[in-house]
Amino acid sequence: MRQLNAELRQHDVESIVLKLAVGEAQRVADLDSDWSSDNPGDIGRERPVTVEFGEPASADGGLVGQILNSPVIEAFEEALDRLEPDAVHIHNLQHLSHRIVEVARRRGIQTVWTMHDFFALCQRVHLHRADGAACDGPKSGVACGPCHGGGLKGLLASPVFALRNIGFLAAMRSAHVLVAPSRFLADIIIAHGAPADRVHVLAPAVPRAARMADMASDPFVTRLVFAGDLREAKGADLCIEALRLLDRPEVALEVHGGSAPPPAPAEHAFEERLRTLAQGTRTEFFGRYQDLDMMQFLDGAAALVVPSRVRETFSRTANRALQLGVPVIAANHGALPEYVTEGVNGALFEPGDAASLAAAMGRIAQDGVSMQSNAPMWPEVPDLAEHVQALLPLYVWRP
Repeated sequence: MRQLNAELRQHDVESIVLKLAVGEAQRVADLDSDWSSDNPGDIGRERPVTVEFGEPASADGGLVGQILNSPVIEAFEEALDRLEPDAVHIHNLQHLSHRIVEVARRRGIQTVWTMHDFFALCQRVHLHRADGAACDGPKSGVACGPCHGGGLKGLLASPVFALRNIGFLAAMRSAHVLVAPSRFLADIIIAHGAPADRVHVLAPAVPRAARMADMASDPFVTRLVFAGDLREAKGADLCIEALRLLDRPEVALEVHGGSAPPPAPAEHAFEERLRTLAQGTRTEFFGRYQDLDMMQFLDGAAALVVPSRVRETFSRTANRALQLGVPVIAANHGALPEYVTEGVNGALFEPGDAASLAAAMGRIAQDGVSMQSNAPMWPEVPDLAEHVQALLPLYVWRP
């Protein structure tokens, strides 16, 4: 967000960060529950929240104002009264209210909503059922109750989710512009009621790096890198299982990442299982990292591995690696195949299949250096400046 704001200001756009419901994600995480029947994703009428908003001249939209202990909608209205914006760009409605879109639109403010994930359709965000299988949609909310509880509990929850679905569908139809980070996400939200003429596909805003990553200098080591949260959905265990199946001593795996930030619960048992699984393999754990660290650990890497079990709607990490000239090994579902072309800038494998991933690792070990040497001819990955150029016309008022 800071990088996006800085780039917007290069075009004389006064971008002010408005943080609604500060601390709400941590509160939900502390409850150790991501759903209850009285909070199906629209808390925005009653719960008192803290709102913070920033100063345009500050690089990060620095804090200049607060609204304390007001319900989200009232606080949002007050913020709009104080700031008088020409456009509102919504990025995340988790722990908030779908009514925020309607409030901005009703005031005659250009309303842009970047839908980074499927939260408008799915309380679980990734549009996957409780058993991990891909879900084909809420079916007007009726399919959501059983997903969150079996038997009578799920049956009783279904009407609540039906109301949630109605609210978010109305919000999608109220926004002047819906921004999707991938064609994959765009096609699904359109299929579930988003107006096709308002949906714009803009790739994730990744700043252009100053240089390409260094190619591997050790001919006897093939370094593969996993970078992400240590959650089962992200699939780090598949990397380790595949490494064992590959059984090539020159191939090593680096795992960069740690527990997911709130509101996602930490999966400590999974993290322990990873370390047990890694015993006897050439796997190293490096803990959490910052974005600026990526250049350092991608230097000399043969590939970045993105083995997600869930269908990712985009991947800034994968796009960053491709910008740097590092091949990507990705699960062949979701948005990743839009960026990764087999044998050109990476390898694809069957989602959740360690043997298929091992085969993809083998292809990179064999041909990865050749791929990297051809990186200047790879399909171009849009950068932050191009993202903003495409975004600017969307901020112009449309009745």
